[in-house]
Amino acid sequence: MTQSAPKEPPPPTAVLMQLLFGKQIAYSLAAVARLGVADHMSRQFSSFDELAEKVAAHPPALFRAMRMLASVGVFDEAPEQRFALTSVGELLKSQAPGSLRYPVMFFGDEWSTRAYQYIVDCVRTGGDGVTRAYGKHAFDYYTP
Repeated sequence: MTQSAPKEPPPPTAVLMQLLFGKQIAYSLAAVARLGVADHMSRQFSSFDELAEKVAAHPPALFRAMRMLASVGVFDEAPEQRFALTSVGELLKSQAPGSLRYPVMFFGDEWSTRAYQYIVDCVRTGGDGVTRAYGKHAFDYYTP
């Protein structure tokens, strides 16, 4: 049995750019999760126009989000605007074993993202972004 040569890591600029796009990826994931896109898909390539209609989405905007998510392995993309689920995309289905649809939606909600606009202040002071964004600590919202 022969071993293949170790994969060369991507250049540092590519790694940093992928990290910078993390926010767009997370928000796009949250959007397709909230729309229930994966619930209307399978591992077989399907018509994009029908999918956009089923989830009541603006076709060009949904296409751009899905294409970006295909670039990071959530969907497979085929010619003529056709997409299929990958094993990663399957986790966005509501009834999939181990589904992560609802946590993905949460990470895109204003509640979980708004506090991060204060991250520089939090790092400087040790304060927390939720208090800064909403006026009280997160656990105070859940205290009876």
